[in-house]
Amino acid sequence: MDSNVFIYAALGADPAGGWCRDLLRRIVGGGEEGLTSALTVDEVAYQVREDRGLEASVEAAEALLQMAHLAVAPTDSAVLWKSLEVTRRFRLYPRDAIHAATALLAGAEDVYSEDTDFDRVGGLRRRWMR
Repeated sequence: MDSNVFIYAALGADPAGGWCRDLLRRIVGGGEEGLTSALTVDEVAYQVREDRGLEASVEAAEALLQMAHLAVAPTDSAVLWKSLEVTRRFRLYPRDAIHAATALLAGAEDVYSEDTDFDRVGGLRRRWMR
């Protein structure tokens, strides 16, 4: 799961925010299993802090880390090496490449993201608001 899912769920009052909150409810309820990169915690905390302040930022990061049925994969050297390969092959920006590498190394077939750059990544199918 790309960080935008969590950011829209936390901050979005529009249909995308509602869709993301519904997705996260399905994960928490056990209807789906979720996986995201440790990088997501940083991205969510940063965006929430920009919009709502420090305390809301910490609370959002805590909620993400405590979410049932969501694995937060470490961003270790194996992920970073894979992300460089993904960057070269699919021309992704570094953060997107880290998310894609995390998914690929975990054997995930789907990535939830609004970002169409993931459409170029062989081995992943992007899912968004259907």
